[in-house]
Amino acid sequence: MDHGILGKLKRTVNYSVALLFMLLLTPSLAGESMATETETVRLAVVNTPFDSGLLDYLLEDFELTYDIKIDIYSGSDVFHRARDGKADIVISHYGKAGLADFVMEDLGSWPKMVFSNQAALIGPANDPANVRNSSSLAEALELIAASGNTLIANNNEGLLALIETTQNNQVKNNKAWFKNTGLSKGRAIKAAESEQAYVIWGAIPFLKFKQKNKSSLILLLTEDPSLQRIMAITRVNPRHFSGINDEAAKRLEDYLLTPATQAKINTFKVDGVKEQLWWPAARHN
Repeated sequence: MDHGILGKLKRTVNYSVALLFMLLLTPSLAGESMATETETVRLAVVNTPFDSGLLDYLLEDFELTYDIKIDIYSGSDVFHRARDGKADIVISHYGKAGLADFVMEDLGSWPKMVFSNQAALIGPANDPANVRNSSSLAEALELIAASGNTLIANNNEGLLALIETTQNNQVKNNKAWFKNTGLSKGRAIKAAESEQAYVIWGAIPFLKFKQKNKSSLILLLTEDPSLQRIMAITRVNPRHFSGINDEAAKRLEDYLLTPATQAKINTFKVDGVKEQLWWPAARHN
């Protein structure tokens, strides 16, 4: 009987040693689960960076480097989404309605400039006012006015302000060149198409519009820096919302603002478009 007890004890010790050896070589189930689980950060962004392919171009390296998955929501209601606690970080045009209130209510961090997309002077392919080789938007508007052609207003607040800024006295005194009928976006493009007139809109939205609608209008002038539309980034304040991954959001923000990522923005090209449509905008001065 003693022999049986000793044998059982010996077998138990051998089993324990073997089990300990396996545990040392093989991660536990809990450890393995933790190792394979990927962290997620929720990014709410206006349409243009997503539609153009810029985010895919920039963020692949981030996901690989940090093993953080980026859940992207693209739309015009990014601050509504953030107020519902469904975003950790937001990118929008700096002048977008909702950004200032979001930050001033302490719901988001102070916005930092991240990149600029390109608006463009758009018009007929035959370019009757010969604006294609203009050195600036102001010069192009002078040519449109002097040649008896028309600029159709795109009733986007930022674009209207741009026109008001670039008008000089000569253009202002010629009222016939500028036509504002309250249209915006694609409707303004269609009006310009029917009248063979000029119009200003974001280059990416215009190219997306052309993919869905037949239009003979083309990008004519993009190089004036005043046509760049700056976008900013803000992190959602975890003090006001539950479930915010602020650590991952801060890591994503830092990544986008690094010189290496800013350099990548400068090299990004939209397929089939020779013009530069994205520019780095992070500044530390």
